[in-house]
Amino acid sequence: MGLNVYQQATLAMMGQSHKLNTISQNIANINTDGFKRTDTEFQTLLSSPFVSPSADTNTSNALTSGQDFGGVVPVDLQRITQQGQIRTTDRNLDVAISGDGFFMVSPDINVNSNIMYTRRGSFDLNITDLTDTVTLDDGTTTATVNQGFLADQFGNFVLGVPVNADGSFTLGNPAPMRIDQFAFATTGIATSSAEIDINLPANADDGQTELASMSIVDSNFNNKDLSLSFSKVIGTNNQWDFRLIGDSVASVTSGNAAAWAGLTTNANQLVRFTKNIGGNDLIEVRQNQVPDNPLTPSLEPAQVGPGIAGAFAGLRPGDQITLAGVGLDPGNNGTFTIATVSQDQSSITLSSATPIAVSGVEANEVDAGNTPLTPTVFSSTAQVLTTLQFANTGGLSSTDSYSFDVTFTDSASASFTLDVSGFTQFAGAFDVSNFRDNGAERANIEALSVGPGGEIEADFTDGTRRALYKITLATFPNPNGLEMRTGHLFDQSITSGPPTTVFADSSGFATIIGSALEGSNVDLGVEMTRLIAAQSAYNVAATTFKTADEMLQEAANLKR
Repeated sequence: MGLNVYQQATLAMMGQSHKLNTISQNIANINTDGFKRTDTEFQTLLSSPFVSPSADTNTSNALTSGQDFGGVVPVDLQRITQQGQIRTTDRNLDVAISGDGFFMVSPDINVNSNIMYTRRGSFDLNITDLTDTVTLDDGTTTATVNQGFLADQFGNFVLGVPVNADGSFTLGNPAPMRIDQFAFATTGIATSSAEIDINLPANADDGQTELASMSIVDSNFNNKDLSLSFSKVIGTNNQWDFRLIGDSVASVTSGNAAAWAGLTTNANQLVRFTKNIGGNDLIEVRQNQVPDNPLTPSLEPAQVGPGIAGAFAGLRPGDQITLAGVGLDPGNNGTFTIATVSQDQSSITLSSATPIAVSGVEANEVDAGNTPLTPTVFSSTAQVLTTLQFANTGGLSSTDSYSFDVTFTDSASASFTLDVSGFTQFAGAFDVSNFRDNGAERANIEALSVGPGGEIEADFTDGTRRALYKITLATFPNPNGLEMRTGHLFDQSITSGPPTTVFADSSGFATIIGSALEGSNVDLGVEMTRLIAAQSAYNVAATTFKTADEMLQEAANLKR
C-alpha cells in the first residue's frame, strides 16, 4: 500500500465538498428568476504508468504494464439550455423566453461590442444622463428631460431594433431602446394607407351630393381633416363622382385622376352671367331655345331655356375655371375661383375675390354650316377622379383603390392610398363607418407592453397603439458552454461558439411571453437527493482516509 491511498481519499473528499457547494448554490437560487443550475459530476484521475513482473511464467513476456487510479476530480456541467418554469406577473415589462435564445444586454449605452446575455427578463426604465428639450402639452413651454432606456434590474441596456417606416422590422445592429415618456414627442407616423366604409344611397337624385369626413396624419405628424365629396352622376345609373377636399388643402393630385374634360358651347347653348347673386356672381350654361339663324342672325335673339345638367360635372368649390371667347365683355374672360356648384351641375357661383365684369347673355353666332363662330370655352386644371361604378347588386365594380398626393396650406404634405373596397350603393341613407389609417400624431407614451414576437408596443396620448422596437435574441451552437458572470449574465466563450442574432417569432427558436418571468430550472427534490448522496460519499471517503492512516500506523509499529 502506497501513500497515494491518501491522495484518492483526499481528492474524493475535496470533490464531494465541491459538489456540496454546487448543490448549495443551486438550492439558494431556487427562487431566482432566470437562474440556471450547475450539476457537478466526476471523472477519474489517473496517476503515472508503471511496469511489474508478469504473473504468467510460461510466457516469454515477463513484464506487465498498468496504471494506478489517482482518484477523481469534479467536473461542473452547466444546464443552461434546460427551460425554467414560466409564471405570469402583473408587470408589463416582465418578459420570458419560452424556447432557445438569450436577451442581449450591454452596460454601455454605445454598446461598443460590449454585449452580455441573459435569460432574466425583469426589465424596467433606466434613466440616463442624456437629455432632450421637449415642448409640453401647452404647446409653448419647453423642458429638459432625461432620456430613459429599457434595461435589466442591474441597469444593463436591453438591445433591440427600431420599427421601419412600413411597420416591419429588420435585423441589424441591436442598440439600446429609448422608452421614456417623451421618447417620441417629436416624431410620429405619416399616413400612407387608409380605408373607409361608405354606403351611397341607390335612390339618390341626379346631382345629389354627400360629404364624408376623415382625417390623416401629414408629413409634420399633425392631424389634418379631409372630406370626400360625392356627386351622383347625372343621366347615368349607378355612378358617382367624388373628390378629396379640405379647408387646409392647397392642392390634390391622384394617380386615378385626369384633368377636367372642359366644355365648349354649341349653337343650342348659351351662357348667362349674373352679377351679385347673394354676394357671388353666377355663371349658368343653359339651352338656347331660339338658336341663331345664319341667314337672319339679327332677327332671332337668343331665348334662355332650361339649365344644361352636368355642364360642370366633376368640378368642386375651390377649383379654378377659365373662360375664353366671351364677347359680351372682356372682363368676363379669364380665370375664376368656384364658390359653389349647383346640384344639377348646370351653374356655378364665383368667389367674391374673382368677379365677372358684367351681367348678360352670351349666345353663339353661327356660320352657314350652323357651327358657332365664337363659342364660349370653359377649361380647368382641376383633377377629376375616376368615376365610382356600382353593380346592380350594390357592390363596387370599378377600381377599389385610389392614390392621393396632398399639399396643405402650411406646406406639409401627405401621400396615401385610400382603399374604397368598402364602398356600397344600397337603398337607404348615406352612411359612413369604420375609417382606419396607419398614421400617428406626435404624442407622449402612456404605457408599454411586450408582444409575442418581442415587439415593444406603446399606448400613446393620442389614443393610438404603436410598435416601437423589437427585442432581438442571441442563439449559440453550444449554449451550455457560455461563461457565467455576476448578475445572471452569460458571456460568449470558445466553447459556446459565436452568437447568431434572431427574432423570436420569425426564427421559430422561441416565443416571447409578456408579463411573465422564467423561474430557475432547479428541482429541489433532485438537489436534496444529490445532497444526501454527496454527504454519504464524503463520509465514506473520510472513513477510507482514516482506515488507511490506521493501517500505515500499524505497519510502522511492526518495526519496533
